[in-house]
Amino acid sequence: MLNGLGLKCICNPVDCDVIRENDCPGKGLTVWDSCKCCKVCYKILGESCEGPGTCEPSLECVYNPPTSSTGICENLTSSSTDDPEECEKVPKILIISKKCKLVNVCRQLAKGWDFPTIEDCKLNLDNLLQKEIDADDFATVSNNH
Repeated sequence: MLNGLGLKCICNPVDCDVIRENDCPGKGLTVWDSCKCCKVCYKILGESCEGPGTCEPSLECVYNPPTSSTGICENLTSSSTDDPEECEKVPKILIISKKCKLVNVCRQLAKGWDFPTIEDCKLNLDNLLQKEIDADDFATVSNNH
């Protein structure tokens, strides 16, 4: 089965690790893997969200092309002090979960790459997705020879 861009799913629930919520870092939450086969821990703040895996609720998988084709789970909506008055919102166009989105983020959290227009974002997103397809094609060819 092919799921999403290049993800090949071969599901055998017997091979799944038994994951309990108290085994997971962060909020201790579990989610189905990208193949909907096994339970896995949500990704936590600062963790790579490349490939299979989902960021904890309230976190977003933010990509920073052209420097990186991997995403990082980031909290875009609240400051580290949890004081709403310390969170001055600014609009940013970001690649979040492999989609271009205009979001209001706390100025102090607005690090990394943002785009001046949605069109610029989509161009970078297309390049990012093409790199993933090319890498998957290369891995498939390498494994066949």
